[in-house]
Amino acid sequence: MRTFESFSRKNASVMSDFDWQVEKGQKQELSRYYREKATEIRNMSNEIVDFVTDLKTEMAKLADSEKLLPGEELPEEYPYIVSKENDTLIVKRQDDLNISSLVMIERGNGEKLKQMIIDFKGKMRSIAASDSSLTKLLDTVFFSNLNVVLDVNDPVRRDPNTDAKTWAQLNFGNSPLIGSITMLSKTQSDIRFAENLAINTIYSAIKGDSYFEPRVIPTSTYIVAGAQKYEAEIFLSAITNVPEAEVYINGSSSPLKMDNGRVLYTAAPSNPGKYSYPGEIRYRSPEGLLINSPFRIDFEVAPPSAISSALKMNVLYRGIDNPIGISAPGISSNALRPVINNGTITNNGNEWLVRPANLTNARIEIYATIEGREVLMGTNEYRVKDVPSPEPAFGGFTSGAAIPRDYLASGAVRELGAVLKDFLFDLEFEVMSFDVSIPTGGNMTATFNSSSKNFSQQLTSTLGQVPNGSYIRFENVRAKIKGSKNEPVTIKPAIFYVRN
Repeated sequence: MRTFESFSRKNASVMSDFDWQVEKGQKQELSRYYREKATEIRNMSNEIVDFVTDLKTEMAKLADSEKLLPGEELPEEYPYIVSKENDTLIVKRQDDLNISSLVMIERGNGEKLKQMIIDFKGKMRSIAASDSSLTKLLDTVFFSNLNVVLDVNDPVRRDPNTDAKTWAQLNFGNSPLIGSITMLSKTQSDIRFAENLAINTIYSAIKGDSYFEPRVIPTSTYIVAGAQKYEAEIFLSAITNVPEAEVYINGSSSPLKMDNGRVLYTAAPSNPGKYSYPGEIRYRSPEGLLINSPFRIDFEVAPPSAISSALKMNVLYRGIDNPIGISAPGISSNALRPVINNGTITNNGNEWLVRPANLTNARIEIYATIEGREVLMGTNEYRVKDVPSPEPAFGGFTSGAAIPRDYLASGAVRELGAVLKDFLFDLEFEVMSFDVSIPTGGNMTATFNSSSKNFSQQLTSTLGQVPNGSYIRFENVRAKIKGSKNEPVTIKPAIFYVRN
């Protein structure tokens, strides 16, 4: 993510400036003192960023991601992550719903990441409290903005759809793999941005009261095209009162006037992509000199995106409830509303149940309520099939099996069942009627008809006397899914061989 890379470069540049001040500046002892403070923050930032990289790498490996070989080009249709070993891993199982919960929830890494971010903010507070100059610079406004950027508070109320009670559950529970990786990348960018704010502010303490540093505090560096707008407060930080100033952005000749030392800049690009605007604040120093303080605005605009994934496979079955997972990166599940063009879709706790009405493809559109209005986040299409027919089952045997004659003579089986082997859903079938032909010896055959799954007393008695080497044939078997309102369907016949 370019925003992450941009802040990483900026932070490295600030630390180089600290080194220069320590080695060649006029306030070397003071510079050394403040460089130690900045280094503490930078070390914690590096620790969190490395931890998140490890999490993304672990997720990618669990998804059997493929390593990009030297000389190969990056495929456009798949996202990728870069490990600490600089391996590029191509993530193909983007809609996997189990890996994120396993890594972030079950293994406790979501709560660990949250605590690391809390400790990171706490370190900044302790550094601010340790020095009177930093207390003035890293003030309540600074920490208020910091809490917006690094918000890891648990939901005020339990999410009614996901039952999420924690920050980790809300952002990573039941989330497709690509959504969680996107959220983790955003976290890395936010950490680098917070680091940039802090070390730049600490660096300004070296210059003293007459030094003013431009600051850009965005509400977010990652927005959704057509649904959100980029907003940032732009101001000059200083120990003393901020002078009157004008703000120029992206070569504009019309300045934005500061109000109480601040200006709110907004932009709403309609096209997805990475945006970087140069700007400068023009003001007069306490000595009357006209000064231009340059800054840069960096943010990313993402296309609206949401993922609906069938929890079994990319097929829906007519007439039954098909569970699917629906999520959009960075958006609470209770802000999502899916719409289907074939059948119904209803919420069921952490999942949605889809029941297609016919065999045409089903299209699911996912809408999200963002800043008071509904936005189409994505569309997914599924094939629709009928549930395969089950096969008759006699006790634990299916067609073609050899049944011991003693087993029949015991009368242990008194009903005909129906089973569907190797199917993705745990469906139970119930036989509604059947015909059965049973050899009785002397080239004679007894035929029975049943209007239920049950065997009559006479049928059971006849089964117990079947000659060895005979074949029992069940035909015209009609069955349906147990408890459903679907009409019974005729399933294939079954033949059983009787042996001693």
